[in-house]
Amino acid sequence: MELCMATQEDSTPWAANARLDIEGDISSESEALSSNPNLLDGRAHFSILGVVRRKPGRADAESTLSKSCSDKLALRQVVSLLSYPSSILVSPTENAYLAGLVLPEDEISRVACDRAFGAGKSGRMKSLTGRFWSGKETSSRKHGYRYRPFEVIPLPLKEVEALWPFGKPKAAALSAMGRSKIKTSNISAMWIAAPSSRESVEMPSRNGTFESQVQVPLPTSVLEAVVNGVKQGNRATFVTSRGASVLSRAKMWSSLQDIVHLLSDNFPVTTHNEEWKPNNMSCSPVDSLRWVLQASSYKDFKRASVSLTWIRLREQAMREAKYTLQPWIHNRGDEDWNIETLSSSKSK
Repeated sequence: MELCMATQEDSTPWAANARLDIEGDISSESEALSSNPNLLDGRAHFSILGVVRRKPGRADAESTLSKSCSDKLALRQVVSLLSYPSSILVSPTENAYLAGLVLPEDEISRVACDRAFGAGKSGRMKSLTGRFWSGKETSSRKHGYRYRPFEVIPLPLKEVEALWPFGKPKAAALSAMGRSKIKTSNISAMWIAAPSSRESVEMPSRNGTFESQVQVPLPTSVLEAVVNGVKQGNRATFVTSRGASVLSRAKMWSSLQDIVHLLSDNFPVTTHNEEWKPNNMSCSPVDSLRWVLQASSYKDFKRASVSLTWIRLREQAMREAKYTLQPWIHNRGDEDWNIETLSSSKSK
């Protein structure tokens, strides 16, 4: 908030109305927003510090229950960078956590970072210091969820300008261009490098050709341009499996299903005709893997997965972290879908 305040013509904190305490679990966005009109204030009320804020932060933006980037990063210090589907297959270690957050040196407020991410006197994460969530089957403290604070690393301004020549211009640069504001882009570019191997290839030269060892990536590399949440060339109004990003919940759930199919020799999968029992939380890990393929919706898939040790521990760690980050209201209501529905969607 310190950086946001510094960009205002008048950085005097706005008068804040009385905030209501949120107790219990509010299931719908409309219920949460109607019960507390000041919930997740975005950029408003500079005098209220250390609270969870909504995104987008503009005052004229539609109210949502999406959390700000700093709040999400604070949560990831506890539950790691593993997504929900990958948490079923991978136990969390130190390598699953963010070690450092690199920011331009002129956009770092140490006071704000210590408050948002730290466990010091002013840090909102201090109550989680020393907490550790691990399964009984492992005696090592290498595996498990815990609060692992990352380091905020400053990047010199010259390096920022060299690496990101088309980055967000400063106020002085905008003034020189005769502009007062800039419009943010809704386009994201993503590149995920696949493992590579060294191979000998013939390279041209003035005297003919010569052999050289080069790194050859596997064809599983990912290069995507995402516009409004869907891959470029697709429409957001009619999302299909073709338009879903590899980082979408649908694609990650589908990848998990593919992995379970590969494990079917060791863990025989029951047929889709067997009764689906989402309320049976005493099932074995093998049954839970079977249920991954039988869940009728993404919500049922998550409910069945709670029987797995690492998912149960993840839920415990996340629950305590969200209790620390207040007011954190669950953003629910969009999980009643399945992969078949996405695959069968057709644009009109």
